[in-house]
Amino acid sequence: MTHEEVEEWCRSVEWQEAVTAPDNPHSYCVRYNTDPIMFWRVVLHIREHGYQYRWGRREYTQYRADGHDLWTMGAPLESTILINRKHRDQTARDEAEGKAGCGPVDPEDARRKRS
Repeated sequence: MTHEEVEEWCRSVEWQEAVTAPDNPHSYCVRYNTDPIMFWRVVLHIREHGYQYRWGRREYTQYRADGHDLWTMGAPLESTILINRKHRDQTARDEAEGKAGCGPVDPEDARRKRS
């Protein structure tokens, strides 16, 4: 899967606002509402080509595509039902504010992969 295919997929799926996390504005898509094979391909792409990102006491693998940062909760592939996304401007605001101690674990790796 290519970066362009991930971006095309992001534009083709339905995203829902995460209303249960008002302090962390983002949206998500559900595997059941899209082609499950493509969903899993995107999850694997995120995990293979992403960078480690800290939020609170946890680390997630994030991947930037289509102007958003994408991540899953890190469950095994067959148990993964959500892909989360946050607009890159919101990510920058969160980092500038130091919200939840967020930020790339390795800033240089993230800088390379966000380009």
